[in-house]
Amino acid sequence: MKVLPWAEFTSDLPEDHIEEGPYIVQFGGKSVAAAIGEMLERLGCTVSPPIYAHEHGWELDVQAGRRRMWGQVTLIEGCIFVFEDTSLIDKMLGRRNKVYLDTLMSLSEALAQDSRFHDVRWYSGADLLTGKPGAKAPVID
Repeated sequence: MKVLPWAEFTSDLPEDHIEEGPYIVQFGGKSVAAAIGEMLERLGCTVSPPIYAHEHGWELDVQAGRRRMWGQVTLIEGCIFVFEDTSLIDKMLGRRNKVYLDTLMSLSEALAQDSRFHDVRWYSGADLLTGKPGAKAPVID
C-alpha cells in the first residue's frame, strides 16, 4: 500500500491574501482550510479553527477518536494540502493507522464531491509540484 498525503488542487473559495502596500499582512488559504475543517467535522473529527502559519499558510489540528492528525493548506499557484498522522511511533515503525487511512480516504471523497474544489490530485512529498499527473485517491494498493 502506498499513501499519498499531499494534495494539489484549485478552489473557487476566496484566496483571502491580505497585503498593505509592499507588505504581506496575511497569507491566503484560510477559507480553504476552514472548508476542509468543516468536511473533517462532518466526518466525525474534532477540528481546531484554522491556525495561521505565516508563509506556510493555515494549519488544522484534527482528532478522530484518540488519533491525532494534522493538516496544512498553502497557496502556491493553486492549493497545496498535506494531511498527516502525528504518531511518531507509527512513523518509526513504518505502519499506517486505520483511523488515519479511513479519515484520509473519506476526506479525499469529500473533496472530490465538493463543487468548490477542482482537479484534486494526490502525491507523495517527492512528487509534489513536479508536473507528474498525481493520483485520484490518496491510498493506492
